[in-house]
Amino acid sequence: MRFTPRMDLVDDPITNTRIAIFELPGIKTADVTLQIQRGNLVITGERRPPPAVQKALEAARTSLARNPVAAANSIAAGDMADDSECLSNPSPNPSLAFHELRFGQFGRAIPVPEGIKESDVTAALQDGMLTVTWPKNPAARSVQSATPPVSPITGTAAQ
Repeated sequence: MRFTPRMDLVDDPITNTRIAIFELPGIKTADVTLQIQRGNLVITGERRPPPAVQKALEAARTSLARNPVAAANSIAAGDMADDSECLSNPSPNPSLAFHELRFGQFGRAIPVPEGIKESDVTAALQDGMLTVTWPKNPAARSVQSATPPVSPITGTAAQ
């Protein structure tokens, strides 16, 4: 299953940066990858279900289909004697009574300005929120960081 995490994108004129905040509950840092590909910041990863949900999902995948035609085909093939066999001998596997959470691989791509490198991007994952920051104009940032700031009093480079 593939899903797209929800995101807010903040344009901060004071710091001249963009900040993307992703909702990624239950994700570990090792399960997220950030890359610059073809002018996009690409966030990929995987959210794994807890063991109880994983067991129920596996049981659902291996159980017989529940629609009448498939059940009739199973009975005809000898996979299931009749419906009473299922009622008298319930499955020992857990089942999902309600399923809204999304698990599996996820991804999101955000266009970034030309010249952005992976080294320009910072990221932090805390409390299920991934915060990714990058400069809006990487050329201005590199020129600014290459020139030492000038002290207004002495006119010399600040140390």
